[in-house]
This record gives sequence, C-alpha cells and structure tokens, in this order.
Amino acid sequence: MFAGKHPKEDHIMLDVDGSYHGNSRNVGYGRLIRDINGSCLVSFSGFAGIGTNLLGELQAIIHGLRIAWDKGYRNVSCLYDSLDAIKLIKVNVPLLHIFNSIVVDIQDMLTR
Repeated sequence: MFAGKHPKEDHIMLDVDGSYHGNSRNVGYGRLIRDINGSCLVSFSGFAGIGTNLLGELQAIIHGLRIAWDKGYRNVSCLYDSLDAIKLIKVNVPLLHIFNSIVVDIQDMLTR
C-alpha cells in the first residue's frame, strides 16, 4: 500500500492528507487519485468533525480507499505524511483506542 511519489505501472496513486484547525479543532480531509502519468482521476474532500490531525489523516485514507474501490481500482499505492497513521495501521490497534474502528476499516480494505 505505501509507496513513493509515483505509482507502479499497474497502480493508481491515492494522495491523501488531513487538516486540523487548532483553534476550532475542526478536522478536514481530502486530496486526489492519480494515474501513472499524474493526471487526476478523482478528487475528494470532506469534514471529519471535531478532533485531531490524526483523525483527518485516517479519514482521508479510509475515504480515499473506499472511493478507489468503488471506482474499480484494485491496485492502489498510497502517499501520505502521517507517521502516526502508518504506525496505527501496521499494528493491531488496541480495542479501546479512540480511532480503533477507523483503523480496523482501513486494515480490512487493505486485505481485499
């Protein structure tokens, strides 16, 4: 799933990011899905509610994966900048972790 800046020949690139406005604690997410040439195939964005930057990063990943899957893309490389999100996704997140359900959904998408 995790890749550099260019997808493999048979992959699309899911480029995601979350955003957090510290004063209001509003969290957003979005970015785009690109083909091998860097052309935009799909763009997306959304509001994740009140929370943390990590919430925005995880929401960007899960929404991007769902959109890619719904569009029929099965070979997806993902570009994002959150080490905390990577750590959560690569391990078994504790059941009582605040982002457990989102991380489990991402892990499920990755096993398809």
